[in-house]
Amino acid sequence: MVNGLEQPHMIETLISLIQEMPCPCEKKCGGRPPIHSKEKLDFACLLMMADNNTYRGIVSNLRNMRI
Repeated sequence: MVNGLEQPHMIETLISLIQEMPCPCEKKCGGRPPIHSKEKLDFACLLMMADNNTYRGIVSNLRNMRI
């Protein structure tokens, strides 16, 4: 688990990593529009793995993405 001093740096690093390396998959047209962007979901997955936490545990950190 990431301690209190490392978490802001971890969040900034993950955000910059996701913004520098976009998803290689092409966007699909049709169907229901997504609620969250792929970048925000990528951030959630990486933060869950880094923090060893559940989705509900990191939901408050998702507003840091500001996408």
